[in-house]
Amino acid sequence: MSLAIRAGESTGSRGPEREALDALEGQRRLVREVHHRVKNNLQVVASLLSIHGRSADRPEAKAAYSAIGRRVDALSVVHRHHYAEMEENRGISLRPLLTELAADLRSSAPSDARGMRFELNLDSPNTTQDVAVAAAFLLPRLSSSPCCARPTTRSRSG
Repeated sequence: MSLAIRAGESTGSRGPEREALDALEGQRRLVREVHHRVKNNLQVVASLLSIHGRSADRPEAKAAYSAIGRRVDALSVVHRHHYAEMEENRGISLRPLLTELAADLRSSAPSDARGMRFELNLDSPNTTQDVAVAAAFLLPRLSSSPCCARPTTRSRSG
C-alpha cells in the first residue's frame, strides 16, 4: 500500500507556500506600521519646528527654523512617494515627486525666492529612495541660496 499526495492537496498541516504567504502578509503589516510611525514622527518634528520658529526672536533664527522645516517637509514628501510606490517595486517616480516639492517650495520659500521657476525636463524616470532624498534636499537648498534670489535694483549715484 502506498500513499500519494498530489500537489496542492493539504495533509492537515500548513504547507510551505501557505507559511510563506502568511509571512509575507506579516511583513506587509509591519511595513505599514513603520510607515505610519515615520509619517507621524515627521509631522511632530515639523510641528515643533513651526512652533519654535514662530516664537523665535531673531529673523535669522526664524529663517533657520523655516529652512529646516522645509527640509523635513521634503523628506516627508519623499517618504510618502516611496511608500506609495514601494508595493510595485519600481522605485520612486521623479516627475511627480519633484513637481510636488516645487509647489511646496513656492508656497513656503523665503519671499525673495517665491518667484523662482522650476522647470522639469524629465521622462518620468524612476529612482531609488537615496537619490530621491538627495533631490528633495537639493531643491529647498537651492530656493534659499543667495545665487537664486531675485536680483535687486541698485541705485546709481553720480
